[in-house]
Formats: sequence, structure tokens, C-alpha cells
Amino acid sequence: MVSIFNMKHIDWVDDGETSLCYYELFLDSSSDLPSDLYMFSTATAKYKIAQGSLAYDIGGVAMYMMKSDGTWVKQ
Repeated sequence: MVSIFNMKHIDWVDDGETSLCYYELFLDSSSDLPSDLYMFSTATAKYKIAQGSLAYDIGGVAMYMMKSDGTWVKQ
């Protein structure tokens, strides 16, 4: 399960249609890491996970950071 602990709007991208956001996430395990940068979007609002976002793996006692290419790196 993924829970959003913190989210902060950084900028508008895609001609102002998408909110680029810094996220801090809590995960049950590393298998819950989002692979889709637009995971938190809805039918009416688009949100993209920004480079530098953090994910805390509670079960595995690890932290991951989002790279600019959209992949997660264990810290």
C-alpha cells in the first residue's frame, strides 16, 4: 500500500495541464514503489511525481529517491 505523507506543487508542465509535485510517500514494501509518474492523477486533474521525491519503505527499512528518468534509487 502507498500513502502520501506530503505533497508540494512545484510547477506546471505539459502546457499548464499537469501539476509537477514533490512527494513523500510511505510504502509497505519496495514492490509498492510507483512505476507510473502519473499514478496520483484523476480524470479531472493530472499530477506528475517530480525528481527528488522520496519514498520510505517501512517494511524494508529503506528510502528511495526519484531520478530524473523516472526510476527509483535506493539511498
